[in-house]
Amino acid sequence: MIEIALDSQDGNNFCGKERPVFEINNLPSSDWAGYRALAKEFIVRFSQEAVVIVRNHIKDFSLNDFALALFVSSCQLDNNIECAVFKVADSRAATSAYKPYVALTVAVKYIMRLGKESLDEVYKDISTLGYLGIDVKHDYINHKLFLSLPGKGDVPIIKADNITDILVAVGTAKALALLQLNRAFKAEITLSKNAGIFEENSAIEKVIATIKPLLK
Repeated sequence: MIEIALDSQDGNNFCGKERPVFEINNLPSSDWAGYRALAKEFIVRFSQEAVVIVRNHIKDFSLNDFALALFVSSCQLDNNIECAVFKVADSRAATSAYKPYVALTVAVKYIMRLGKESLDEVYKDISTLGYLGIDVKHDYINHKLFLSLPGKGDVPIIKADNITDILVAVGTAKALALLQLNRAFKAEITLSKNAGIFEENSAIEKVIATIKPLLK
């Protein structure tokens, strides 16, 4: 799993060594697909490097979106990359802007991990989310889990009965809880024994599409 460092120092040294540099001069598209394509290019090109410097030359390029895309791609593609060092003008300001994306990354990492577990383990893990302030109620008779977060808004109940929708709901709830946005959330999860196949990329995209507009 790749780590992100935000560095305002000149030069291409990091931890006492000269590092290879990834120059960003173009972006396939400004949506999530574009950032994923650029991240894949990065991972494939530098798969055997431990640390890589990232320098952006594009106006309105989101280093935060690219960092998130790098995390996802680093988990899906074989590589030895330990850290991407983003060169920024102001590391303190960049760190502040990146903080909400850390919470989103944690939520994405969570559903990627759960997607590899058995259904019993998934349901068991979801049942423990109360420590985040998520209210979890188990309806043993009807084989359902109800998740809710207190907050603003009268939100509809999200109903999920397949593994992809279940993990989208759970990932969204976890991101909202970590971000502490005071936004209400409700989900009804059917504990099926046959919940289908986890569509990882689709689930990630849906969680990001829901949470990103809420980030400052």
